[in-house]
Amino acid sequence: MPVKSCYFAISIAIDIAWQARKKVVFTLERLIQPLPIRIFHWLMVVEVTILVLTGLLFYTNTDKLQLPFRIVRLLHGTAGVALTANLLGHTYYYIVTRRYREIVLNIADFHNLKAFLAYFLFLRSDHPNFGRYIPGQKLIYDSWALASLLSALAGFVLLFPSESTALQFWLGGLQALRLLKYGIMIWFIVTVPVHIYLVFTEDPAKLQAIFTGYVKESESEPSLPFTAKAAGTTVSGNFGEVNNEKP
Repeated sequence: MPVKSCYFAISIAIDIAWQARKKVVFTLERLIQPLPIRIFHWLMVVEVTILVLTGLLFYTNTDKLQLPFRIVRLLHGTAGVALTANLLGHTYYYIVTRRYREIVLNIADFHNLKAFLAYFLFLRSDHPNFGRYIPGQKLIYDSWALASLLSALAGFVLLFPSESTALQFWLGGLQALRLLKYGIMIWFIVTVPVHIYLVFTEDPAKLQAIFTGYVKESESEPSLPFTAKAAGTTVSGNFGEVNNEKP
């Protein structure tokens, strides 16, 4: 009799443990924005903000702000050099890690452009799997890279007009370069809100990744590389399919 009771108790305990295991919900922390990307991003935020604000001051009477023009010019030039260095570092990182395919527009993006526009205009609830970034984001990122290069070239000519007469001739003169830089500034002012809008329309949960690098997901049976937290215990590892993508 005691043996049967013990066996019955063990069976009940095993059944309860099995049912509890099936109800465990894991919190997955998936890395989608590595540290270098986050550093480049937030440096660019600071640099572009300074460039836009000081650029606007070029067309404003700085005497009313009691801010010497030489300070405005120094801040603008310093931020421009920093942005150029940031772009070069960003480009080097994407090439070395082979992540450039994630951010450069490709033929597949154009084929699915109609579906993306329908999603962007809330005409459909989902969009094709474009990878890490949707076409709208890629277009903005690529245009920012091109705009930064053109701005750096124009800034060099405007900063050293006597040493760049040949470039001035080919680029249309100093006034044309001033208009180019003004247009680039307006482009950044217009596209930054669009960039933020696209982040929220695609997946607001991914917004935290630009701060921490990770997005949190809940699954009962995890199948991706993750950091699982359940019942106060943290477990790291791979469950099921192994993802060999480099961070």
